[in-house]
Amino acid sequence: MERSTHSTIKRIAFIGNYQPRQCGIATFTTDLCESIADEYKDTACIALPVNDTKAGYEYPSRVRFELTEKDIESYRRAADFLNINNVDMVSLQHEYGIYGGKEGGFILMLLRELRMPVVTTLHTILREPNPDQRRVLEEVISLSDRVVVMSERGVDFLQEVYHVSPEKIDLIPHGIPDVPFVDPSFHKDLFGVEGKSVLLSFGLLSANKGIENVITALPAILEKHPNVVYIIVGATHPHVIQNEGETYRLYLQWLAREKGVEANVIFYNRFVSLEELVQFISASDIYITPYLDVAQITSGTLAYTVGAGKAVISTPYWYAEELLADDRGALVPFSDPQALADQVIDLLDYESKRHAMRKRAYLFGRDMIWPQVARRYMKTFERARAERRYFAKADFAVKALDKRTGELPPLKLDHLRHLTDDTGIFQHAIFTIPNYREGYTTDDNARALMVSVLLEELGNKEATELATRYFAFTWHAFNEKTKRFRNFMDYQRNWLEESGSDDSHGRALWALGVVLGHSRTPTLHNMAGRMFQQSLLSILDMTSPRAWAFALIGIHEYLPLFAGDRRVSQVQEELARRLLSLYEDNKTEGWNWFEDKLTYCNAALSHAMLLCGESISDPEMIAAGLESLTWLSELQHSDTEGKHFVPIGSNGFYPRGSERACFDQQPVEAQAMVSACLEAYRMTKEKKWHTEARRVFEWFLGRNDLHLPVYDPTTGGCRDGLHPDRPNENQGAESTLAFLQSLLELQLAESIITSKEETRIDLSKLTTLSALQTQPNPDSRKLAISGQ
Repeated sequence: MERSTHSTIKRIAFIGNYQPRQCGIATFTTDLCESIADEYKDTACIALPVNDTKAGYEYPSRVRFELTEKDIESYRRAADFLNINNVDMVSLQHEYGIYGGKEGGFILMLLRELRMPVVTTLHTILREPNPDQRRVLEEVISLSDRVVVMSERGVDFLQEVYHVSPEKIDLIPHGIPDVPFVDPSFHKDLFGVEGKSVLLSFGLLSANKGIENVITALPAILEKHPNVVYIIVGATHPHVIQNEGETYRLYLQWLAREKGVEANVIFYNRFVSLEELVQFISASDIYITPYLDVAQITSGTLAYTVGAGKAVISTPYWYAEELLADDRGALVPFSDPQALADQVIDLLDYESKRHAMRKRAYLFGRDMIWPQVARRYMKTFERARAERRYFAKADFAVKALDKRTGELPPLKLDHLRHLTDDTGIFQHAIFTIPNYREGYTTDDNARALMVSVLLEELGNKEATELATRYFAFTWHAFNEKTKRFRNFMDYQRNWLEESGSDDSHGRALWALGVVLGHSRTPTLHNMAGRMFQQSLLSILDMTSPRAWAFALIGIHEYLPLFAGDRRVSQVQEELARRLLSLYEDNKTEGWNWFEDKLTYCNAALSHAMLLCGESISDPEMIAAGLESLTWLSELQHSDTEGKHFVPIGSNGFYPRGSERACFDQQPVEAQAMVSACLEAYRMTKEKKWHTEARRVFEWFLGRNDLHLPVYDPTTGGCRDGLHPDRPNENQGAESTLAFLQSLLELQLAESIITSKEETRIDLSKLTTLSALQTQPNPDSRKLAISGQ
């Protein structure tokens, strides 16, 4: 199989016991974590172990957070830690005995708070659980996106006993080390047993292991094969030590003396490393698991020895029946030393039979080695992440806007203030904390200026102070020499460029136009008019259609006040013709768009085209605007009932003829659609556009692919979009301002538009652009505009 070294999942957290804690779950969690880290070098793996002692353990650096078994608050803190550390996936190991609370119920507190997908590996699945065991396991499964079991019987139990859909279950074998198929004699000298036939049992000792039955069988075995030794590897289980001390081990030693076989029984009373364990397994001729309880759904020790190609004798517990089928091992009844002795003697008598069993076991185990298992787990993780948007948790149910009352979320400016200092608004935040390292941008301060003017229109008392601050930044950003706006400024107030991007220049013009068209503050008016005139002509040298669109929206705000400004009107007509030409050149059947690729702020192009058509009285432009906006709106509907808004994803966008990116979904896409749809509603009075604006706005509130809110009502901020499985928890300026602009525009539309008499466009006179193209078009002359 080709080695896989890449995954879109960049950070995985593993929850469960972890080495150096001595237990099977700790070994499994450590091996799984390390195997995935080795196989996927670009994926960061961290571990969150559970401590059963106050002192804890000397964990490796991969351990980032420690839970305290019986402290429920530590489970809440662990959830907070995972949520704020951009973890993409949680891999949970579930076993009843390792988490606090009744039947391990404390782990539910952690799972309920997590915001990322969870894949749970079930190490115990009871056929006859008590009510608390059933309650805990059923909720663990409900809170998990997928569950992993290690045996077919586990799959059957989940479906028959716990009524879990088979679509949610993945069968992945217990991982094992990749060891060569070697002759047992090769390693026997390491333990001083060369020339002996070695029987082996290993694992943490406890009374349910049934070791006494092997010791009881030894006299009969030694009578036929006197060179046999029985090696018992492993310390007594720590919990057994706490409650009973070494009573069980002392009993086994006493029993060996009673049976006269103490010279043939070797105890290695310690927890051995993986390297040592492999050597013990390699030196053994027959491995024995004489467990007393049938209800064991998996066994790491049995998996290890089958995968190493050992002849195995076991009692018929569930996992052994499955793993040793097809003569990969031999089964003997529970607590039957005589049957056990007979089976050992038979395998020692017939060497060819023993080696055939070994070979079948080894070949079967090749699919169980850790690199293979790691790849299968990663496929499960990726599937869980992809499915997350279809299995949203009820805690995040969508609160749609009230259609009867028109209720919108209350305005909350806490985070806007939090992001703003004496200079302007910070570009980014780490969660809700302003990120000084990333500094400021003109792009965001222009957005903030527009939001401030909208606040002024709605009578907000803070509007003038905020607008003054953001305007001062925009004024300072203008470079008198280049006649362009600089964009990036660091925290020390140093400009990082002489000229910013085309889009930032266009957005600055848009903001200045909004100030001129809507602000009632005279000083802002005067300064905005001067800067608008100085910066306008530079837009003609730019090639970005979005920069043109942003500037055109600003020009539309400017011209009602200065309708006689011929130069501005000429710039408007030139840019509008450019956009229309793009539409005509790129529009094909099934692709009603201005470019051969949908990227970001798409609706702004349709928005600008509509405004220009109205201002210039050009029905062809209006048709192009409505046609393209209708197509974009229909394209950005979900296929599910309710048809929620699904913006073009930023991870690849949507090139014509190629696959459309679904993620990441950005708040600016929703804002651009809200603005454009409200403009279409203002112009046409068709209610479908107002309905569409509200539908798109509800994307912020949780009516989206993940069914999770992007807007944070506790801060008034907006999360920086949606990943395939979770929101981006950072609340930066662009996202927060996108939400605020959308909210304020809806408030204004619903409080003002209804009280105004607008000229309704007779849409019966507007067919489609295709029809209009058959009519003569006015000349699109190339403007030669003086800079004077």
